[in-house]
Amino acid sequence: MIDQNITTPVNPITWASQSIRPVLPYVSVAFTSTILAVFGSEINGVVKRLIRRRNFVIRVSAFVALVSFGYGALNLVIAHLVSQMLMGADDLWLFPAVVSVFIGIGVLAESRKQI
Repeated sequence: MIDQNITTPVNPITWASQSIRPVLPYVSVAFTSTILAVFGSEINGVVKRLIRRRNFVIRVSAFVALVSFGYGALNLVIAHLVSQMLMGADDLWLFPAVVSVFIGIGVLAESRKQI
């Protein structure tokens, strides 16, 4: 008689990947938001140089448009693309890839004196 209650052991990496798969859209937003935070001062600097000689109303409007619409739209578009890319990853590679990207972003932030 075969005992049907016996289960095969689950690979911990596969289990972790399957656990984070439902929240990959949120993970992707975290990736892109963090990258935008790391590079935000450079993006703001470029825009500031472009609009430096304009009047006050145009400068304020450009800043509001950049921060509210520009960063928001950029975050949504890139996060969607990253999420789609991660959804296609195999379970054996998904969790290590997510952890590696977060560590890479942390190292990047440290090298740029963000933390």
